[in-house]
Amino acid sequence: MFKKKHIVMIVVAFFVVVLLGGCGTDTLVENRIEKSIKDATGQKTDVDFGTGGLNMQGEDGTSIQSGEDVKLPDDFPKDVYVIDGKIIVALKNMYGAGYNLSIMSDKSVEEAKSLYREKLTADGWKVGLDATIGDIVMFSGQKEKRTVSVSITTDTENNKTSVAVTTLEPTE
Repeated sequence: MFKKKHIVMIVVAFFVVVLLGGCGTDTLVENRIEKSIKDATGQKTDVDFGTGGLNMQGEDGTSIQSGEDVKLPDDFPKDVYVIDGKIIVALKNMYGAGYNLSIMSDKSVEEAKSLYREKLTADGWKVGLDATIGDIVMFSGQKEKRTVSVSITTDTENNKTSVAVTTLEPTE
């Protein structure tokens, strides 16, 4: 489950990035973000802008990658399909509770929906909720005690399809 500290860490980090973005070297900004997160959550966090984006790693296992060279986390569940495209954000939730991915793909919304339903079903997921609200397609799946949610929409600004994948794992 998400804890208040996890949410505070993310919110504080992004506000600090916006506020301090032009205030000096990456190291100065990184140190200020790390201190702000420590003050807000009591948790030591490593922040790095050296990869052309943002990489953060918390003591509790929470990690955030964003930028130009985001890689799929090594321990991302192998039975959750990841569409071809560019991963924009990869978030590992605290204590291994799951992941959030944001991916930009050249596939259409309908192609992405069809691929996700097909691949998840083939990997043993029971696809349930399926809804379309405006131009957003959403559905979820269950497998044992795990959940996967997929949201797909058109990113008209970039002429791509935006896919958000969230996995939730039970924690002890």
